[in-house]
Amino acid sequence: MIPPANSAAHVDQTLPIVNQFGLGVGAGLFLLSWLVAPPEGMGQPAWHVCGLALWMAAWWITEAMPLPVTALLPLVVLPLTNIMPLRKASAGFLADIIFLFLGRFVLSIAIQKWRVHERLGLGLLRYAGRNLGPCSPDCSSSPPLWVCG
Repeated sequence: MIPPANSAAHVDQTLPIVNQFGLGVGAGLFLLSWLVAPPEGMGQPAWHVCGLALWMAAWWITEAMPLPVTALLPLVVLPLTNIMPLRKASAGFLADIIFLFLGRFVLSIAIQKWRVHERLGLGLLRYAGRNLGPCSPDCSSSPPLWVCG
């Protein structure tokens, strides 16, 4: 019997050897940026940030660490290596647009949990009946667009 797609059996599909490889390669690429001189025209801090980006890419591709850990890596590494202060490194994480998207995602999860989208669609069908004409697909597709668009 095949387990359902949302079961725990499908959560971790990467082999452990690939995870361990990614851990080592990612950190190694970052350390390499400290040992090798930067290309001409690039400053030392920018070169170290490139090494950090390669570290994050290796962890992301090999799934060596969970994605939230990989995403928060700059908040830990940049201040510890004195490349950038924490306030400046975290500025991208605190942008207004991030909170806008976060609010919409939380709202859409609440709408799904309490099945408001179904109630709204059924209420619209009850109100309009069969007189929707060419607008009938809008009855089911518009409420998610109000939240996500």
